[in-house]
Amino acid sequence: LSKASKVAASTPSRSDAPLESSYVYPRVWAAVKYRFEGMNSREAIGKKRAILMERLQIMLPKVFNPKNESIRPVYRLSYKSEGLALYTDNGELAKLFHSPQLNFPMTFRLRVHGKLKPEKIDAIQHGKIHGKDGKKIVNFEEFRVDAKGASNSWITVKTYEKDPKKIEQAFELLYLQCTRLICIGIGPYTLPSIFPGLYNYANDKKQGESKSKTDKERLQQNQVKEIPIVPDLHKLFLQLQNNRMTRKQTKVKNQQ
Repeated sequence: LSKASKVAASTPSRSDAPLESSYVYPRVWAAVKYRFEGMNSREAIGKKRAILMERLQIMLPKVFNPKNESIRPVYRLSYKSEGLALYTDNGELAKLFHSPQLNFPMTFRLRVHGKLKPEKIDAIQHGKIHGKDGKKIVNFEEFRVDAKGASNSWITVKTYEKDPKKIEQAFELLYLQCTRLICIGIGPYTLPSIFPGLYNYANDKKQGESKSKTDKERLQQNQVKEIPIVPDLHKLFLQLQNNRMTRKQTKVKNQQ
């Protein structure tokens, strides 16, 4: 083969190769949101509340600084909820988490106060929780009872509902009060895999609480961590970037 043929053979086709000249690799961070902690300063206007973003600014000042307006949460947890929170520096990537192509489900672990009767379990499993208007509030894809007590129980649910408040409302219709709601998974990203040993769910009177100083120290140390983008999400993001740049090149070509 000639030198020109070798170069052509080693060069990827235009359809396969990403447009590297305009591609900026997005980043994703995982953080642990505390209970009774707001996600950003807007939730603390007129109220004395701890803010997750302010805590992240102390740990990663170069990334989570007030001037860096591109950093945003992928999903927003409510003030009373806690657990895994994801942040990214790319708005298009954040939207892809909610796209129909992916639509990652959320996994929550809840501590509910009240009698978890068989008929209530059946209503949760078969999506029979409806509001006053007759519409279904939340549909749970998976449901599991982790520990059942006389008045307090731990359960795990997986749902495509992104608003924790609606999950709490669904259980309130069954006379079950959510005393803790912990996000333990966002699609392929799970709290145990990113921050192992963070919460202890031993079957005892202190379920869900950090039982030792070691657990609390680990919680303080592992508060934020940069994580890799899963292949399916990155592939979809590359396709979006290529399509966008192709449209721009087409417009320029038409103008000429």
